[in-house]
Amino acid sequence: MNLRHQIFVSSTFTDLVAERQSVINALLRLKCWPAVMEQFTAASQTPWDYITRVLDESDYFIVIVGSRYGSVDAEGIGFTEREFDYAEKIGLPILGFVKHPLPEVSTSSAEALVDAQRLVAFREKVETKLVDRFSDPADLAAKVVQAVVFAQQESPREGWVRAGSLAEVESVELANLRATVATLKLEAQELREELRRAEADEVHTFASGTDTVDIHYHRGLAEALASNPTGIMQLTWDEVFKAIGPKLRAPCKDDSAMRALAELISQREVSDDPLSGATIVSSDTDAIFAQLEATGLIETDGKKARNGVFWILTEPGKARLRDLLATRRTEEPPAQGEPNLPAPDGPEREQPEPGPSTGE
Repeated sequence: MNLRHQIFVSSTFTDLVAERQSVINALLRLKCWPAVMEQFTAASQTPWDYITRVLDESDYFIVIVGSRYGSVDAEGIGFTEREFDYAEKIGLPILGFVKHPLPEVSTSSAEALVDAQRLVAFREKVETKLVDRFSDPADLAAKVVQAVVFAQQESPREGWVRAGSLAEVESVELANLRATVATLKLEAQELREELRRAEADEVHTFASGTDTVDIHYHRGLAEALASNPTGIMQLTWDEVFKAIGPKLRAPCKDDSAMRALAELISQREVSDDPLSGATIVSSDTDAIFAQLEATGLIETDGKKARNGVFWILTEPGKARLRDLLATRRTEEPPAQGEPNLPAPDGPEREQPEPGPSTGE
């Protein structure tokens, strides 16, 4: 990108004509745009309004201090000092250059004495920044080049570019952003896959499938009021999930789902008690749902109930329940394109070859 910087050059004029020209030439060699007062044209704005607008558009500020303080405004402040103060206010990087050895300043009159005092005070203000001393225009030009190059590296500024170059830059930046987004999407996908594999590996460490679990329950209404359960039935985790899974196709509370498991236990245990009915202990209910959640078959739905939470099948849970409930084929289906014809009753008879025909 062909980036150029605008650099405001501030100084008194009549005592630094050669020095200003050397600075302008040095900036042009650096492919910078020097902004100098002698190049400003007539405008409807006041001089100071125009100067501040140019300063606002500039990237760096060069101030050169010689043997004169310069013309002052109604408040008794020189224009060079006002430009310096405004550049400092808006945060422009300031490059200061002070002539050395210091030229002799006339103090033959009261006006000259006041000018000299203002010059000394302004020079001291400039020297609070990093400044360079110069002896002649050539020395000043060389030091300006060094200072500008250093400032561009240490304090990079926005600068100016051609409109066409800006469009190219935006196209490159857009392409880079798209590439970055694609990379981030790929990394996110890889992280999701890694997390999925980690979760799958963790699921395999939990009891499931044909592993067994002891279910503790109370027999009948009277026993349900007692403290200790008397019934224990051993089931596989597949049997447990097959019993309560259908209830969890829609959000369901754990006690509603566990009634289906209690019915299974009641069916398997024959009792003469007409009030018989299994009631699974609450600690086993909590353990069962924790186990099914750990194996990735169920998850909480997010709905809140007055007592308990709602559970629902996960996608792996739906697939596992389908495998447990669905009936599979007992025979292999015929190959594609092959007619599904019944087998013949016996071996196919050979057809007799036709004999010679006889005529009458």
